[in-house]
Amino acid sequence: MRNFRDLDYIGLKTGKLLRSDLPYKLTLKDKRMLKKGHDLRLIIDLRRPEECKKRKDSWMFLVKHINLPLISDRKTIEVKGLSLGDMVYYYRCMVHKEKKEIWTKIFELFLESKHGILFHCSAGKDRTGVVAAIAEYALGFDKETIYKDYLLTNDNPLYYKVIAERYQGEQKEAFLANYAARKEYLDATFDEIDELYGSVDVFLKEICGLDEDKIALLKGKYLRQ
Repeated sequence: MRNFRDLDYIGLKTGKLLRSDLPYKLTLKDKRMLKKGHDLRLIIDLRRPEECKKRKDSWMFLVKHINLPLISDRKTIEVKGLSLGDMVYYYRCMVHKEKKEIWTKIFELFLESKHGILFHCSAGKDRTGVVAAIAEYALGFDKETIYKDYLLTNDNPLYYKVIAERYQGEQKEAFLANYAARKEYLDATFDEIDELYGSVDVFLKEICGLDEDKIALLKGKYLRQ
């Protein structure tokens, strides 16, 4: 895994909420780190079912896998002769009302689990980044902390940086802009929430199923005292 981090570094209890890119072909050392170092017992895969079939999560004894796809379809745009994902569209559609069941289930699992949870997509950037951002907001973190965690992905040696070397000039710049974590992408998520629900607090209640009592339980479960 090239984009793994335990969210304990922002003030959560160690080994509770973990985020990463695709845990594919994990080494024995990786598995020991996740199970013994972080008490991992549940993996939430945010990818589409067809992505899961193409590259499956590495199997680990006593670790349960659940698929909760946050994006249902693919939408591309042409940029400098390249067919790239419409990132603003993706970041907006992840918080639409039809995703209520997914968001409610994510937080139910967060509240129910007594062990470590790893949530991931492919690069651990977009779908993973949005889930991390919403969870961090629910836990009471400010926007500065939320964006700092989101943008930290750019410091990691992700696969897209290698692929970008195939291109030059404007094409390379467009490719990197599309695949990097960008503030304006996460802005699109929060803007969509404000437009659809009025505030993130309303989104947490109406779409994520989090009332004041559940948020208090979430904070007691995950925040360091």
